[in-house]
Amino acid sequence: MLGACGGATPDANEPLRGAGAQHELSTDDPIAQALAARLTIWVSRDGEPTYARHCRNAPGGCEARIATLAELLEDAADRHGLDPWLFAAVAVRESMLNPAAIGAQGEAGIVQLHPRGAGHDMRYVQDASYREACQSRVDACQGPVVERGAQHLADAIEGCGGTRAGLGKYASGRCGAAATYVERMMAERDRLESSQR
Repeated sequence: MLGACGGATPDANEPLRGAGAQHELSTDDPIAQALAARLTIWVSRDGEPTYARHCRNAPGGCEARIATLAELLEDAADRHGLDPWLFAAVAVRESMLNPAAIGAQGEAGIVQLHPRGAGHDMRYVQDASYREACQSRVDACQGPVVERGAQHLADAIEGCGGTRAGLGKYASGRCGAAATYVERMMAERDRLESSQR
């Protein structure tokens, strides 16, 4: 049986990741902290952050969405042998962690899967009404999107023989292409990680 976001229905003993799931921004998760800092557009005098609009409007609040998406990114990166900082950088640069972001060629999700590429058979990428309904969930149905993105990037890195060449393929379909994209991803990766030192 499929759940609301196209995956298996969660076992009753599993933690809920969708609407109603409560997450505090974990102070011991450096990637979540880095993502929160990246989405902060202003900090009040009393230290309260104001996040990007798309995140402020997220069900459960921005901190719940950041914690959930950080966990999805880290888990998928771990399963596919990716640098979690790099994979988080892909999500930041591709969508600024906005699950509703749509690219110029119809790319969708926080890692912007192409509708004729890695997202060709993904409901979230192909079905606008489903995508809209997902925005009412804390995870915005990003689990399968993130998983596919991690697999796609890991395959590109392995197939192209290195991280930079693989990032080029992730962006353009060709190993070693998209030099500016690659440099931006690597700079974002370093920016995220160095914000937590």
